[in-house]
Amino acid sequence: MTIELSDMRFFVEAVRYGSITRAALELDIPKSSGSRRITRMEKELGVQLVKRTTRKVNATSIGKAYFERCVQVLEDVTRAELMVTEERMTLGGRLRVAIPAELGAHRFAACFAEFMQANPGISMEIEAGPGSRLVDVVASDVDVWIKTGEVPDSNLIVRRLGALTRSLCASPAYLERHPAPNRPEELEAHECLLLGDQIYSVEPWSFTRDNSCITPEPPSNMWVNSLAVLRQLAVSGLGLAVIPDIHVQADVGSGSLVKVMTDWALDPVEVNLLMSHRELLPARIRSFVDFMVSKAKTW
Repeated sequence: MTIELSDMRFFVEAVRYGSITRAALELDIPKSSGSRRITRMEKELGVQLVKRTTRKVNATSIGKAYFERCVQVLEDVTRAELMVTEERMTLGGRLRVAIPAELGAHRFAACFAEFMQANPGISMEIEAGPGSRLVDVVASDVDVWIKTGEVPDSNLIVRRLGALTRSLCASPAYLERHPAPNRPEELEAHECLLLGDQIYSVEPWSFTRDNSCITPEPPSNMWVNSLAVLRQLAVSGLGLAVIPDIHVQADVGSGSLVKVMTDWALDPVEVNLLMSHRELLPARIRSFVDFMVSKAKTW
């Protein structure tokens, strides 16, 4: 049994005003259409809801009881619609963001703080993890996923935030033992520290100069899934590492790390903002996304 809400709403108005004509005027529908709606409800329910005269509509005893329940249902629907509208329009509620751990510390923490200060009605949950880990945005209840690297082939909405430049780095102690390479082919003679979410899925090293692009397979006896650990291993002199510049600025400035092969450019790492495809996003998500995109323009 299925009763349309529009039919239920007409029935309530007809009983309330005691007139099909008045109910039709109030709801801006033809009188004949309104009369058919009540007839359709009675047929669906198998009972007589109203008694009609040429000028008046009176609810039957079962019609009066049904009227009271319909009023309650329509009020509940209205409250639910208002709740959703308020949720969509009001800058409040919980905002859950997934972000690469090191990226959050270096670039986004200050942005998050500024956004929260400007929107005190929003509570924020930040899930920090590996940079390119696949997050099920819908299943994990994540509102926004800030992701480095390749974007998965999915139905997610993607907003580009920018890209992280990278450099090949080593400590002075390592370079004393192993002369700095000048070309990608020379990496075969070096110890290379690799980064990746999984040991069989490491970030490639693609070097470009002029019109030449070389993607070597650097030899390695060390693999990590954390940029923080990778940086520390490089500072400790264990080998060459490809690290985003934002993570080594202080080390290069202090001399703890040295950039090598600087005439070869490494592919930057894309940074994107991802969210599930919703036709009507809550205001807190829309506001956060717009804020982060505007901040990215100043990087």
